[in-house]
Amino acid sequence: QAENVRGQLSRNMEKFKVDCISLEDGRKRNTAIRQALVCGFFMQIAHREGEKGSYLTVKDNQVIALHPSCGLNVQPEWVLFNEFVLTKRPYTRNATEVRPEWFSKTPSILRFELIPGWQDEEGIAETYK
Repeated sequence: QAENVRGQLSRNMEKFKVDCISLEDGRKRNTAIRQALVCGFFMQIAHREGEKGSYLTVKDNQVIALHPSCGLNVQPEWVLFNEFVLTKRPYTRNATEVRPEWFSKTPSILRFELIPGWQDEEGIAETYK
C-alpha cells in the first residue's frame, strides 16, 4: 500500500514539475512532516494557557489537556492534536509540537485569529476574510 501511495505521489510530482528531494537530516525531516501536518490539520491546533497544562483549541476555544500517553515530555506552547479522549477531563492523545511561524503556510482564505489580540511579527494570525 505504501509503495502505491509513493508511486502516485511521484507521478503527481513529475506531472507538476516538482523536484523530489531527500532530507538526510532526521530533524529536518521531522520538522518538514510537522509543517505539512499543520497545513492539513490547522483546525486541530491548540495553544497552552497558563502553567497548569491546559490548552485552548483554536477551532472552538475548548479547554483540553495533553494525555499522559501522548508521548511529549514537555508542554510546548503550541500543539497539533489528532484525537480526543473523554474522561472526567477532555484529553488529547497523538499530539506534537508546532510553531506559529508555520501557520502562514495554511491556505490564506482560511486564516483566522488564533488568540484574540495575538499577532506575531509577520502578522500571520489574521481574522477571517
